[in-house]
Amino acid sequence: SFEIQTFDTYDEKSDNILRELTTLNERGFTKVIALFTQNGFDILNSLEESKQVKIFFPLINKNEIATENENFIFGGISYPDQLDLLNSLSNGRNTMFYKKGGYTEKKLKDLYVNIFSNTGIIKGIQRKQNNYKSIMKDKRMIDTTILLNTYPVKSAIILSQLTAFEIYPSKVLSTQINYNPILIKLTQARDRKKLYIANSIGKVDSFIEDYTKLLGSDITYNWVDYSSLVGVNYLLNENESEIIKTQIIDNQVNYKPTLYKSTSYGFQEVLTN
Repeated sequence: SFEIQTFDTYDEKSDNILRELTTLNERGFTKVIALFTQNGFDILNSLEESKQVKIFFPLINKNEIATENENFIFGGISYPDQLDLLNSLSNGRNTMFYKKGGYTEKKLKDLYVNIFSNTGIIKGIQRKQNNYKSIMKDKRMIDTTILLNTYPVKSAIILSQLTAFEIYPSKVLSTQINYNPILIKLTQARDRKKLYIANSIGKVDSFIEDYTKLLGSDITYNWVDYSSLVGVNYLLNENESEIIKTQIIDNQVNYKPTLYKSTSYGFQEVLTN
């Protein structure tokens, strides 16, 4: 038996967050999912009223913040873990594409520089770039391991352009941001032949998967929806439920990144020893 209510702060201004936090405390709610970015988290972290409730943050990884509040639980995926896994596939000669001006893309670029021993060639793509000739006419990229720090639409363009300009890589790698069926729809099989993607979304019971789709959620490909599901399960049952296999350890969802390759119908897990 439970009751769900939405408390809308409209934005992440401190006055609005404090108002809604005070209201939910007054109404007796003790378990909260907060879809806040780092800015909203910093405000909540500074408020004494936040210590009266358990708060799950689907968008934030514990390693990205500093807090002493034991009531805070974090669901953000670990991009460093995914990049570590992808780095194990590199042939030592690397090329990385990223979109200039994108928050996540910039974050992944910085992590790439720290994790990959040989950063090799780094190519920035403009937000509204239409002509890729100057970028693709670079034979140094042939037989390198290419990392895509771009979202599916931009990634699909890059993959097709690599084929068009006869730039054949050793492998093409990506983090969670391209674990999306849109990428399959926008590309040809030959463009994705050597594509490997790190995915941290765990498998769930088919009934739950179908039921959440009826509610408008996508726990198969949308990691924020999946993170929220893990958070709800933990807030209600902690780690006692067998419904969701992904556990929360030391107030952080313990994701285990897995390699996938593309097929004509979607993504298939790569079995490793």
